[in-house]
Amino acid sequence: RGRAEEEGMEAGDAVARMLERSDAAHGPSAAAPPPGGRAFPAAVDGGAAGGGGAGGTGGGDGDARRRTSAALAPVAMEAMARLVWLLLLPATIYLGSMALHLKLLPFAGRGDNFHPKPFRCRLGLAPRRDPDTGAVLGPATPQADCIAAGCAACRGQFPLSLPAAISSLNARMLSANAGIKKQHTFSSGWAHWPFGSQPVFYWSSTKCYADHYCRIYMAANPIVWGVGLTGLAALLLLLLGRLCSCGARRRLGTARGAPAAVRHGWLLLCGHALGWLPFAAVKRVAFLYHYIPSLHLSLLAAGLALDHLLLAHPAPRRAPAAALATPSQLDLAVALTIALAAASFLFFLPLYLGWPIEPADSRWRAKLLDPCRPVLEWVDSHVVPALFPNVSAVEQ
Repeated sequence: RGRAEEEGMEAGDAVARMLERSDAAHGPSAAAPPPGGRAFPAAVDGGAAGGGGAGGTGGGDGDARRRTSAALAPVAMEAMARLVWLLLLPATIYLGSMALHLKLLPFAGRGDNFHPKPFRCRLGLAPRRDPDTGAVLGPATPQADCIAAGCAACRGQFPLSLPAAISSLNARMLSANAGIKKQHTFSSGWAHWPFGSQPVFYWSSTKCYADHYCRIYMAANPIVWGVGLTGLAALLLLLLGRLCSCGARRRLGTARGAPAAVRHGWLLLCGHALGWLPFAAVKRVAFLYHYIPSLHLSLLAAGLALDHLLLAHPAPRRAPAAALATPSQLDLAVALTIALAAASFLFFLPLYLGWPIEPADSRWRAKLLDPCRPVLEWVDSHVVPALFPNVSAVEQ
């Protein structure tokens, strides 16, 4: 601020000297500056402006345009940076992952029957391998009905380029997802996802190790999901309370600017809603993992709500040694939450990774993976039909 004031004073002195020289040559101006030369004149005559009214107006417009350009330059740079980080970088990561996918999976297989012929003709035939050791025995022998590079069905077919293959793959995925009409045993409604309900059962084996069971679930960590849901509710209440208090301050004339925590809080809540609520209009079956992007934002919301509380109710400052010797209640609560989340992760780890465990233990832990399911099933069977009689099970 001090540097800006000095620059402004220097500019005022320069204008004052220019007017003094103009007065000496053409007589006193109609609006001479006061002694000290610190203020810009309201108007100058044609001679002082340097060539008549038109020239003076043009010079003023040029200065205004330069000042406007200088002021807009940082805004434009920030907009470009946000464009790169929010659009170009995610698009680059996504397209790069698709290119890596096609690079690592270059051979035809059972799953490529869903793709159009030009895409399948881009794939090669997997080499022959020894069934016991997996060693490569030689190139594959094309079958009569095969559709891949080197097969009779692909003769004369121009193979797709990498960008065309990525476009074809995404178009096929989109059409396949839009065409799903059947229900699934482990699908779930969008309203259940914040509670971590209905884990997705991936794989099981009853003969993986002696008499033990091996199961793999895509499931919520109940502690982590609970922290995210609690943080969302707490942040929403805090922001609504802030809105009400700001309205009262405006009426009293004591309103102040919103802190950064409040502005970021609304951004997080809007991002969470945009990642979650559109699934209410999706008619096909959906699964718990569709909520994961919104889960990340809910955990950020929990941290922001905690930060908001700390700013509103700051704890008394203590020396570092005293803080380590006697941690505050907030420190203990945060440490306990992290410890419970870690303990929950280790407890359910055999079901996350398919480690062998006893059958009774496997069934017991699988039930604990979804602690809210009995309550949500009761709500679906009693409350939802009474309030929304036209809502289907998929929409629930």
